[in-house]
Amino acid sequence: MDSELFRIVASAQSSYVSDHDLPAIATELLRSLLELTEAGYGFVARIDSADPTHVHLLSSVRLRPGRAPEVARGHEAMALSEGGVLARAIESRAPRVTEAGRDSGPVRGLPSGAPHIANAVVLPFPSAAKPVGLMLLANRRGSWSAADLAQLGPAIDTCASLFSADATQKKLHEREQLHRAVVDAVPDGVLTLDGAGAVVSANPAARELLGRPDLVGHGLVDLLGPGGDVVAAALAKVDSDGEVPAGSLVVSMRRGTEALPIEVRLRSAGTDGTLIAVLRDLTEHDRLLRERARVRTESDRMKSEFVSIVSHELRTPLTAIRGSLGLLDGGAVGALEPPQRDLLGLALANTERLVQLVNDILDLDRLTRAGAQLRPVQMPAIEPVSMAVDSVSTLLESTGTELKLDLAPGLLVHADKDRLVQVLVSLIGNAVKFGGAESTVTIVGRSADGGALLGVRDQGPGLPGDGRQLLFEPFAQGDSSDSRPKGGIGLGLAICRSIIEQHGGWIDVAAQPDRGSFFHFLLPAPRRSTR
Repeated sequence: MDSELFRIVASAQSSYVSDHDLPAIATELLRSLLELTEAGYGFVARIDSADPTHVHLLSSVRLRPGRAPEVARGHEAMALSEGGVLARAIESRAPRVTEAGRDSGPVRGLPSGAPHIANAVVLPFPSAAKPVGLMLLANRRGSWSAADLAQLGPAIDTCASLFSADATQKKLHEREQLHRAVVDAVPDGVLTLDGAGAVVSANPAARELLGRPDLVGHGLVDLLGPGGDVVAAALAKVDSDGEVPAGSLVVSMRRGTEALPIEVRLRSAGTDGTLIAVLRDLTEHDRLLRERARVRTESDRMKSEFVSIVSHELRTPLTAIRGSLGLLDGGAVGALEPPQRDLLGLALANTERLVQLVNDILDLDRLTRAGAQLRPVQMPAIEPVSMAVDSVSTLLESTGTELKLDLAPGLLVHADKDRLVQVLVSLIGNAVKFGGAESTVTIVGRSADGGALLGVRDQGPGLPGDGRQLLFEPFAQGDSSDSRPKGGIGLGLAICRSIIEQHGGWIDVAAQPDRGSFFHFLLPAPRRSTR
């Protein structure tokens, strides 16, 4: 029996390696074991991995003298009866025998069409976690001995190995199908290339993009045509030193009379030289870029028209109104009563505010549209700082603000003096406005990164941690509510950023709630001539 059993086991293992048809292999193995043990009926079932109280029939065989074997294959689901031989065998992970005089429990939960069971042995297929299947051999002419069960051990171990391998194979197949479905759904072309750059597999998008249904076996460079030289150079580099380009390659592929811009990305897919090539048609991307540029140009044109309207339709009458109010305030039409002078002062102040608003809008437009006409020179930092302080001296006195200078000795800056003074005046004005009466404003200057770092520190309410960079956007406000206590429309910092960036520098703010703010900017050193 041992030699015959060895032949049966070896045949089952060889068959699985060649075709992986587990139901067919289980049928032949079961038939051979029934003949070897002189049993008349048996079946092989897979235990449900999610519910071990159910099994799924793979195959059943019935042998009767003078007749061909009756074979049933399928996936019939069977519920195991609690306390039955099948359930006990699975629970104990050990063979169970039932026959007259030695009953380990009734045989219930059999496949449809099963004969009457006079005796049977139930053999679970062990695995590391739990049994993966079972075999029933029934209606033997003799009884089942412990030696018989021991001899069946190799067959049971083989079945367990085949079932476990088949489960693993199914999982791998499911993952492969999922991966293929994902790749097929990708709008970009995805190719697998061998070490020679020939296509091993391609998704539908690649076949459509390259205009051929039969890509497998063709070289990617040949498929791209004359424009594929840059890809050929990249593949040659991969072949010579194994270095796969990290970025993307753009080629021009001709399809009929049309030239298509194609982006090609190469990625390594293993140690055997396999590559993944991702192809993207940039035609739509280029169209969107052109459309975006057109929209931006149209937006700039509309903005310029708006600024022109502001310049001509607002600035001129505001200037006339300001002049008329100035004449009234100067007594050109006679002396004014105190209530009249108060109202006139309010009107004049708001007119000045509107004029400044118009000037800021025009200034920001000039800076962002055409760029500032800068005349940078090297100078001591104290010069523009002193000019800025003189410009806001009246504001400092009226609010009782103390101004401190903390400039590094001999600090030099390279900048357009007038524009730098404009930035400092704006930052100092904000510091006074938000610092409150009788606060302290400090102007700081240090050497940094080969240039000069200047900043203005206040004792105001500070800023929340999020959205600080939005302060430098046009019309942005740290407090945008209708009840904010400070005026302004949010153009000053936008103008400051534009001026500093025109100098090649940057501007930022360091602030925390209730701890003040430090607006600072870097002016880089002048570039040295390479002559």
